[in-house]
Amino acid sequence: MNELQRLKQLQQQIVNPTIEGVPQIDALEQMQLRMLGDMQLQGLAERTQESYVRGIRKLAEHDGKGPDQISDEEIWEYFMLWGPTKTQARTAPLLEQNPCGHGSSARTRPDA
Repeated sequence: MNELQRLKQLQQQIVNPTIEGVPQIDALEQMQLRMLGDMQLQGLAERTQESYVRGIRKLAEHDGKGPDQISDEEIWEYFMLWGPTKTQARTAPLLEQNPCGHGSSARTRPDA
């Protein structure tokens, strides 16, 4: 069972509790479940949902704290550490040719 399937099962247990009651969830699972509900309402593909849920977990593991305790600066540092994604790397030459600057991949600090 992958992470998304586990969260969907947890989501069902919360909506339809059994005799044992509603399962206990931590801050990470709470945020992932909230995101999952939002993504389902938006109609995002299952692979996109899985990727986003995994990204939140990796961010929390990297900083060693719940996602609700991570500052904007820590998020910025995390993404700077991991560099551009494959998609950004493929599209960078196209973005450099864009004279209007729309879709620019330039990164700025959150406090800038």
